[in-house]
Amino acid sequence: MKYLIKKQLLTVVLAATMVFGAFAPAKVALAAGTAASATATESKEVQALKTYKGNTTTFNAYDYYINNVDLQTAIGADGDALLKHYNEHGKAEGRVAIAATTTASATTTSTAGTASKGTKSNGGNGFDTYNIPSQQQTEASYVLNTNTKKFHYPSCNDVKKIKPENYATSSLSRDDIIAQGYSSCGHCHP
Repeated sequence: MKYLIKKQLLTVVLAATMVFGAFAPAKVALAAGTAASATATESKEVQALKTYKGNTTTFNAYDYYINNVDLQTAIGADGDALLKHYNEHGKAEGRVAIAATTTASATTTSTAGTASKGTKSNGGNGFDTYNIPSQQQTEASYVLNTNTKKFHYPSCNDVKKIKPENYATSSLSRDDIIAQGYSSCGHCHP
């Protein structure tokens, strides 16, 4: 009798597993579709963190957002708020503020800039020419000189003269960049 009850119970459990198992792939596909649409919705905001104006060699808003999941919910993809959190709390907590790949990229750019310093531009105007090809090979709409507060098209010859520590990129609109205090380059007229 015990054997028969165990057999019937096992049959019911097996049947239930099969029934619910048939629905599991549909639930997983639905969840994956929801996650993909959520990622697509926020991807522009999150991607904008890669070119956030406050990014430095020690802080990258995109890396800070991606590597600190709790901040994704608490703060969201707001570069200013992420930088503020990092300065007020993140440093002391030892949070990841820049990924190893971003650090390596920044080091490569800095090293390339150091190696080419000191050569004078062909125009004899006294400007140092840093001529870092990667500065002109950007997908961003504009290149910013954070020192002179000028903005250029990436193809502009003046981009070669920007010191690596003053170099930044932006995909904001022309009007938004001007609103941040930048002025248009007199040579490429972006």
